[in-house]
Amino acid sequence: MITEEVAQIIASYFLRDYQDEAGCCWDINTEIVNSVIMYNLEEEISAYSFELATSGVESGYIVVSAYPDVENVILEFSDTATPVYEPFNLSVGEKIIYTGGLNYFKESIDGTFFAVNGKTLQKNQIETPLESIRSEKYLPASFRDYEYPIKDPIAWANKYYGGPFYAKSWKNSFEDYCEFWRTSDFKTVNGTTYSSHCGPTAITNLIRMVGKYRNHSKVTSTSGKAIFKTVADYGKSKEYYTSKGTPHATTATYIKDSFQKYGISTSVKKTLYIVGQSLMQ
Repeated sequence: MITEEVAQIIASYFLRDYQDEAGCCWDINTEIVNSVIMYNLEEEISAYSFELATSGVESGYIVVSAYPDVENVILEFSDTATPVYEPFNLSVGEKIIYTGGLNYFKESIDGTFFAVNGKTLQKNQIETPLESIRSEKYLPASFRDYEYPIKDPIAWANKYYGGPFYAKSWKNSFEDYCEFWRTSDFKTVNGTTYSSHCGPTAITNLIRMVGKYRNHSKVTSTSGKAIFKTVADYGKSKEYYTSKGTPHATTATYIKDSFQKYGISTSVKKTLYIVGQSLMQ
């Protein structure tokens, strides 16, 4: 297992590499200010989250795998967003369960599991994508023979970090079809004022993106504000969108029904988190 000390060194190396990328919010003043240990379903350490700050201002986080047998031990990072697990507000004895991807859960003292949206889950309902990508093929021969536990964290990190890393290409085939509309673009539409409307805004962006990608004329010929009004007003009529926001429980239905308004059939296979003005799957 990669220890917390080694993982922190790896995170600091990645921070050093990535801060030179264009558009990155990290700089020489960005530093690790907190670490959070996360566990798998068997209560073994699965990863570490290192929370960052730049000159005292929160600046994202870096998640490092505790498993050495993965293709890249940097599992997740953001230079702006708060960690996905932040809403959990852990009590004494509770743990953050991290099973890969954006799969974060809280395990209470009595063994109950809670998703970020508050939904209660059984252990057998939780997916474990991180476990599925582990393989001995990712371990160099010298790594397999390395003496454990790790005695020299710096030497180990220097040898197996895998960097330096840099952004060579962005694997987002939808980039050219995105409008990147913000909530401020739809604050008032046709005389109607909207608030707490990040959900309808995100869905509007999704409809436009998919519509342009698939060349749906009903979408491409309609303005962004018109799409938003259709989505927001429909959401209000079904209480999928209210003055308090967009309830997680009905988000999947809200997305599918909104797409159907434009004759597009779609499905929602993963939980959709709408954080501020960013949308992550």
